[in-house]
Amino acid sequence: MRTTGSAPHRKFTVSWQGHLFSINNTNPLVAAQVTFAEGSQTVVYVYGLNGGSGATVGIQSKQQLSFTQWECNGNPTTVFSGEKLTLTHSG
Repeated sequence: MRTTGSAPHRKFTVSWQGHLFSINNTNPLVAAQVTFAEGSQTVVYVYGLNGGSGATVGIQSKQQLSFTQWECNGNPTTVFSGEKLTLTHSG
């Protein structure tokens, strides 16, 4: 996690990596990051590795009344290495 910039233009980035559980025990590595911009409804995802089989990618309001969805349960691969998704919350 890191915060860059100064108010009111800060950006908060969360990066994560790990192994995806799989039934056939291949346990592929998962790597991605998401960046939130202060005062913005836009969220930017960047994927470091291929993957996401069976994943749902998007953003949803706290009240679960609205959402922006890019993919739902894609098979076999939802995202590709280096892929960048920019989603804007609509509500």
